[in-house]
Amino acid sequence: MVGTVTVIAAGGMFVVKHHQRATNQYFKSLLSTSNHALSKIGYSVLPRGQLLHGASKTPIRKLNLRDAFTSVALKGDNRSGKTIFLANTILNDMFPWWYRYFFPPRGLFLTGTQKPLTIDAWLKSQITTTEKDDPWANMMDLLGQRYDEQRVRLLLHKVFKNHLPQLLQPQPSIIVVDQAEELMKAFRGDFLVAFYNLAKKGRDTDLFRLVMVINTDNAENALKLTNGGNMFTVIEAPKVSRESVVERYDEKFAQIFDDCDSCIGVALDYQRSVAEGQTMNPKEYAAIRKEKYSRDNCLMVEISRDEFLKAGEHFQK
Repeated sequence: MVGTVTVIAAGGMFVVKHHQRATNQYFKSLLSTSNHALSKIGYSVLPRGQLLHGASKTPIRKLNLRDAFTSVALKGDNRSGKTIFLANTILNDMFPWWYRYFFPPRGLFLTGTQKPLTIDAWLKSQITTTEKDDPWANMMDLLGQRYDEQRVRLLLHKVFKNHLPQLLQPQPSIIVVDQAEELMKAFRGDFLVAFYNLAKKGRDTDLFRLVMVINTDNAENALKLTNGGNMFTVIEAPKVSRESVVERYDEKFAQIFDDCDSCIGVALDYQRSVAEGQTMNPKEYAAIRKEKYSRDNCLMVEISRDEFLKAGEHFQK
């Protein structure tokens, strides 16, 4: 009996160890193909994935990243845990740990920023360059290379179609644009045109799935300007629950979480600020930080249809 228990325990440790390794390998694989690094942005699995343990599977089912031909915008408040949900729930749910370990999917993890002067300059700062000057063409080349790597899968899928096991089906690359609303705020119509064209290529070629992380109704309304609103599916990200915060941290931090309007990112920011000597109470801190996040990172002025169309005319010249 003792020997049996030991074997089971050892097996459990093996599973956990390889689950963690596979998860990290998944995110490393988002950054490279066999021959090229896709992204310059370093990214590792977030340690707080269990904060969304027990979260509703409805957003995951709606995302349907394996088969959908529409791109996705994941929407939620600033610092509310959207990236945690995306990284540790959606992507992990799509690909079991053993699958990520042996057959890691590929893609791009890009981060929005308002520092570059143009949307093209932003993309150049994010991806590895090839011989082409156009960064969007570079990205399609890299994604095309990923497509070429799957010729056996594509041939099998052509022959067996839906009867082919998931293990052997071709995988689209996944492009994640975190903090996409910062780009929308900075580049407005140019952002919409560039990402409309990218989403259209994803739909037409089936090379990749595009997932953008946004915060506000203004951003959602802007996406509706593209193709009559049919290009993007907007999914509400679930909130981090108090129960999972207590389980992951403790009751004391859960009270800070409550005072910070149940916003996990703001609560963690507050905890760090207290350690650095800040004396403001959490409710006041949260109100100031959320106002600053909205002012600095969110699309405060809606993008009009005329602005979008004018940017499209400029893009075509």
